[in-house]
This record gives sequence, C-alpha cells and structure tokens, in this order.
Amino acid sequence: MLMDHWVKGSINNQYASVDTQTLIESWWNASQESWKILNEDLALLNFNGLEIAKQLTLIESKMFCSIKAEELLNQNFTTKKLHLNLSPNIQRSVLFTNLLSDYVIESILQPKLNVKQRVHALKCWLKVAISCLYLRNFNSLASIMTSLQSFLISRIAKIWDDLPQKYKDLFHYLSSIIHPEKNYHVYRSKLKEYLDSNLDEDLDIPIVPYLSLFLQDLTFVVDGNPNYRTNTKSFLEQRLINIDKYFKITRIISDLQSLQVAYKDIGELGNVYNNARTDLVRSTTIKKLKSQVGDVDNDMTFADMFDIHGVPCLQELILLEVWKVKQVNAKEEDRSWKLSCQIQPRDE
Repeated sequence: MLMDHWVKGSINNQYASVDTQTLIESWWNASQESWKILNEDLALLNFNGLEIAKQLTLIESKMFCSIKAEELLNQNFTTKKLHLNLSPNIQRSVLFTNLLSDYVIESILQPKLNVKQRVHALKCWLKVAISCLYLRNFNSLASIMTSLQSFLISRIAKIWDDLPQKYKDLFHYLSSIIHPEKNYHVYRSKLKEYLDSNLDEDLDIPIVPYLSLFLQDLTFVVDGNPNYRTNTKSFLEQRLINIDKYFKITRIISDLQSLQVAYKDIGELGNVYNNARTDLVRSTTIKKLKSQVGDVDNDMTFADMFDIHGVPCLQELILLEVWKVKQVNAKEEDRSWKLSCQIQPRDE
C-alpha cells in the first residue's frame, strides 16, 4: 500500500533487508500522515513471543541510543517545544511507546474475537512482557503492562475469569516491577543495579530503560527548583545560580547516557567475547539477572540475554503494525473505549 513512500529503491517490488534506522525513519514519516487502511487485521501475535520481544528490543534500543544530551536540556522534549523539533529521537521513542500500548489494547479488544481468542492475546502479551524483562527492555515492558492494567482491559471480567492462574500470577509479578508505588521503587532499584554494574565492573550491559521516568524526573527538577537562590549570608540582595539544580539535571542525563549501550547482533560479534575475563563476568551477571526475574526460564542463554540476532522483516512488520493501529484510531474517536463497552456494556 505504501510502496516507495515506505522504503525507496526497492528492486522489482521484491523485499530486501533494510537497516533498523532506515525503517524507523520511514515509520516516523508515515506516522505524520493520514492513510486509509485497507486491512485492519493484526498479525503480530502470530509470531513467537520471545522473537517479538527481541526485535522490539532492537527497535527500542536503536531509538534510545540515538537520544542526544541536548534533546534533554532546556525542556526541549516538552509539548510546548515540540513544534521546534529539538528532540526528534525522544519524540520517536515516545510515539513508539504510545503506539505499542495502543496496539496491545487493540489486539485484545478488536471486533469479531471470541473470549478464548481474547484470553489467548492476553497470554501472548504476558509472554512478550516477561521476555522483555529478561532482555532488560523496560520500556516495552512498561508499555505492555500499562495497557494490560488499563481500565479498558481490567473491566472485562470474562477475560480475566478465563485466564489460567499461572498467567494471573505472571501478570501480578510483572505489574509489581513497573508500579508507581514509592515512585517506582522496584524498577528504580533494578535500574540502579545495572548502573552500578556498568560503572563498577566496567561491564556494558545493554538495556532499554523506562524513558518516561527520565523525562518525568527532569521535568520535576526543572519545574520544582528555581534557577537562582538568594544569598542569605550577605546584606546585599545577591542572586546566586542554584548550582544544586544543575547538578541534579547533569546526574539524570549522565545516568541516561551511561545506559546507552546498544545490543549487538550475534552474527556480527565474531570473536568479541573470546576474552576469558569478559566471559566469566558476564556469566556471573546472567546468574544474577536470572535470580532477579524469578528464574522463569532456566534455558535462557548467554546470547539470549546479551546479544540478539536481528530479523529485519519482523522489525518492519512491528513498525507497520503499530503504524496501522495509529491510523485506525485516528479515524474513530474513543475507539478503544467503544470496543471495550461492546464486549462488556457499562451497566454490567
């Protein structure tokens, strides 16, 4: 449908692998326009949950690692400055996160599904979410779990009644990680461990943090602290720069930059990890990471947790699928709420 508007230079209309950054640029450009969708069927959940999580992680990581320090300064990422396009990479990441949330909701609430199919979709997303946790992709994890916890989904009793207990337990476990209690204490404690590991052990652990919290923290520091303070020790009315405020801003941005470690494609690694010390340290780290996530899967391997083999065609499908939901929602106001009420009317 999009043809050359999506990726230019295709050969005889045959598929050719395209790098992740080019796909992201095409997705972003297409997302700024309005298109009439010819087929609203969603296909993403037809694929293996772990593989979806891996490709989601590569996409999210590419966006996150592209963020520059200047995009975070002077509130360049806020709504009032979006028209200036001072934070293009943050805008892409935030849009993708929001659209992934919309996609999760749409895949469960879409018309013509029976209860069994809706329960299956919920189970699939929980599998994707736990895989994102293993891969340290907290941004996708937060996007998925925020949707599953939303009133649009939680109000439909028949879905949750038919969900097996082990999946209910998994839902509660994952919800506890990205939870606003005590200012996201559980998530922040996990993030601090990764920051400490990267600094203390010189171990670059690839990770996609929950970007919205970084933006929230920056906004809180900027809005909640004055630029100047009065020198109370002087009889003159001196205004001094509030250096503490700028130290806090610097620390937040520094933490974000220290986490900008890209995931590596297994096929491109070669002999990078032949160093014995690196293997030993990372092996120990895997054991620690497994214990942190409850050791749900004892077969998680070195490559699964640190290095991901990119699948360009699946990355392209993910970007096109979330783009499709954006177009569908744009033409119908409050679509998700209407679909939720069709499944379970408000008076039930």
